[in-house]
Amino acid sequence: MTLVFDAIQPNMPQAHLLVVGVGRYPHLLDGDQFDARVRHLDLGQLTSPPVSARHFAKWWCENYNNPQVPLGSVELFLSEVNPTPFEYTHPQNGAQSFAAAEATVANLLQVFFDWQARGEAHPGSLLVFYFCGHGVLVGGDQVLLAQDYGQNWRSPFRGAINFMRMYQGLASAVAGHKCFFIDACSNVPVDDLDIRDAGAEGFLPTTSPNTNWQRLMVLRAAVDGSSAYGKLNKVSRFTNALVECLRGRGAKKIGGRWVITTQSITDPLYRVLSAINFDEGGLAQVHTPEANAGEMVLQECPAPPEVPVVIDFDPQNAIDEASLTLESLQGPPRQLNRPPQTGKWAPAGVTAGFYRVKAQFRNQAFPDFESEPFAVLPPGPEPTEPIRLS
Repeated sequence: MTLVFDAIQPNMPQAHLLVVGVGRYPHLLDGDQFDARVRHLDLGQLTSPPVSARHFAKWWCENYNNPQVPLGSVELFLSEVNPTPFEYTHPQNGAQSFAAAEATVANLLQVFFDWQARGEAHPGSLLVFYFCGHGVLVGGDQVLLAQDYGQNWRSPFRGAINFMRMYQGLASAVAGHKCFFIDACSNVPVDDLDIRDAGAEGFLPTTSPNTNWQRLMVLRAAVDGSSAYGKLNKVSRFTNALVECLRGRGAKKIGGRWVITTQSITDPLYRVLSAINFDEGGLAQVHTPEANAGEMVLQECPAPPEVPVVIDFDPQNAIDEASLTLESLQGPPRQLNRPPQTGKWAPAGVTAGFYRVKAQFRNQAFPDFESEPFAVLPPGPEPTEPIRLS
């Protein structure tokens, strides 16, 4: 079973997803079918990709909202050491549970062309491909390793995806909008193979770019030569940032509606990922928007998005003495309050709009303060600099 969401209506524009998360690699290092003859490239087992793929697919099944292009289908492939059902709660249909198929190239081949055909059924449709797992560079092109990489030790890349050929072939064949989110490293070069001879599956022939390329997004988690990161059994940095942007941090206001589009999401994704890099420490991860042509709504926010806000003062010790109020200046009157305590204030549940900060200080350590109005807009946080007190 690979369809974990099925509301297919062939005569209307719909969103159709193909989601792949590969953590178990039987033929790589520490795999249960490891063969020393396999070209393992010093790669082994992963725990973050299945968690990340579940997180991504769950958001679409539970939260996706686009009246013009409703969700039609989600195909899910997971390779994990201890498989468990994929579960989510649909707003209308309630709790759902499915056993995902293993993320092998052989399994992908069984559904790829059906998924493509759904996108071709209406020129207003949206096709989304998401992959999280190992990625390497063969002759400078990114190749994505599926679970069956190395199953044939003489031709290990038979269990891999030639990503450039795949997306270029699909971009040429399908008139609707195409989005590719690739959460994989690009830092293991394989220079002694030609991409055409490696054996990786490209699914489709590539043709010269045509008008269909005007509706194409390709976002990769790591620029060539760099890594993508994820903590043990946790959602990866890139997928975490991507879903945060889909939830609202990638939104912009158009005609009174808050929407996330293929164009509006790119700069916020960079900023949210940068913040995650800072919080998690270690080497920074830099994603790359390889292609982004045309614009399509990915999500219509049912309410104004919530935006992170960080409030701090200069001098730094002033925040510890302050009773703080964050006051909304539009819509129903609303205030968020914090009594004096140590450290910056990052109030939760702040919706986009205009605000004012008020502060009263214990023992008159500083004069009472009221800020000028400021905008709280995605992706946040705002204000980005400490408020300077006289």
